[in-house]
Amino acid sequence: MRWLTTRGKSYPSPDSDAAEKEEKLDLILTKNPWLAHIFLFDENDAVVRSQPGTLSDKIIRDENERILEGYHTWFTHEAKSMVENLHKKPQQILFFKHADEAR
Repeated sequence: MRWLTTRGKSYPSPDSDAAEKEEKLDLILTKNPWLAHIFLFDENDAVVRSQPGTLSDKIIRDENERILEGYHTWFTHEAKSMVENLHKKPQQILFFKHADEAR
């Protein structure tokens, strides 16, 4: 939990331009090789980044596109209630586990 609370400040502001968002997200990924993907979503835009060293792999690029499309659809429908519930938590962090890993 400490990693997330201290690194959360490294996240780009939703008001940043696209290049700055991508740069900051890539920096977080580079410093944390155990993260496969990282994303930033607001009502206007969704940015999904994968580990920079893996982007030459077609499977990773395709997965990145699926994540972007899936999260965008999901968050477009549920973001407001998710944010409202998040603000009720003492640690404003959400974790998601891939459905295949839940078994």
